[in-house]
Amino acid sequence: MQEFQFQVQVVNELLDATSVAPDPNRRDWDGQRLQDVRDQYADLVTHATRSTAELSASDAADAWASVVRIAGEVVALLHAAGRFQQARELLAAAIERAPDGDAREELRAAKRDLEGFGKLNYGRWLMRQKRVREATIALKAARETAREEVLRRNAQRVLDAPRPLTRAPQLASFYGIGLGMSGARDRVRQQSRGPTPGAWPMLWRYGQAGTAR
Repeated sequence: MQEFQFQVQVVNELLDATSVAPDPNRRDWDGQRLQDVRDQYADLVTHATRSTAELSASDAADAWASVVRIAGEVVALLHAAGRFQQARELLAAAIERAPDGDAREELRAAKRDLEGFGKLNYGRWLMRQKRVREATIALKAARETAREEVLRRNAQRVLDAPRPLTRAPQLASFYGIGLGMSGARDRVRQQSRGPTPGAWPMLWRYGQAGTAR
């Protein structure tokens, strides 16, 4: 399980890097950086498959929800970089793995409106970088132009989130590692990530699409 959690952190750090900022308008993409993200995400899926075999059904569902949340960010990144087929293939796989709830609902909406989903994801990314003014512009654009109501609603939730928030408080532990989250996520505010059900500390990136639990 610790290997899985470490891999979550590795992928999170890659996705937060400026070199892969998921700006739909950028053109200076580094192909190797994009491949690094894809490779590390593939490793994450492998670790999740191994680790969740040891968990209860509910804990395994939370772990896969974290993987699915990260998959959404990778999907948005690939779409922004013009890797449309790769994005759609990964999105389809993520939807299949996603448990019922906010994360699945958002991914299904993304399948119907990847452009709107990309704007929402970029707004979240900017908010995590504390670039609030730019994030507000991107999120308002998502709220106004996304075709799916779910995406518009989640953009508004990010805009409505209290600021500044940094890390979420830990509420529980698993093998000595805090898992439960409420409010803002551990790495950055909950609302600058997408929806996830139970939640694991380093695994929170998607709380932004959902309200604080």
